[in-house]
Amino acid sequence: STQSTGGESLSGETSWSKCNVGAEVAAEAYSWCVYYDSYLSGYSAGNYSYDTLKEAQNACRQRSDCGGVTDEPYNGGRYTLRKGPEVKVGESLSGETSWTNEAVEACSEGAVLEVHNWCVFPNSYFLV
Repeated sequence: STQSTGGESLSGETSWSKCNVGAEVAAEAYSWCVYYDSYLSGYSAGNYSYDTLKEAQNACRQRSDCGGVTDEPYNGGRYTLRKGPEVKVGESLSGETSWTNEAVEACSEGAVLEVHNWCVFPNSYFLV
């Protein structure tokens, strides 16, 4: 479905929505390598725990000390920002899953690739 912006933001907000690559707005693509039964070592500084994968991935992309996100099923399914950068592939004893924000060619063997395309609407907001 297509969302429409509500108009110009008075506070300078920028909005993103998932979109098709052919959309007539600026598109920002990024990819995440997914590693099952794997984890990244060390938590990022500050707030590092999030309720959803989307929140955690967005926060990770904004931080220089974040090498990826690890889902902690033993911690209520919380998504945590991790320093990494090395993924402990197949070494999770608790069923953790990890995501690293890397170029497609950088995904290690055994990773599943997720690619997302976002349409960028500078100085705008969405109507609800």
